[in-house]
Amino acid sequence: MIVLDTHIWFWWASGQHERLSPSTLEALATAPRVGVSVVSCFEVASVDAQVRAYPELADRLLA
Repeated sequence: MIVLDTHIWFWWASGQHERLSPSTLEALATAPRVGVSVVSCFEVASVDAQVRAYPELADRLLA
């Protein structure tokens, strides 16, 4: 099982594969299971809430 870092999870799930190295993409493609931490879920939810509250900061928060 591979447990993903928040950034890797976000980039992979959102289709931003150009941000991932070829070796990371290969590992994800061949992993029997892929997981994410509860903390990563909290971080993504927190950024989502900030973007909704302050849309003018979206570019900075999602960079």
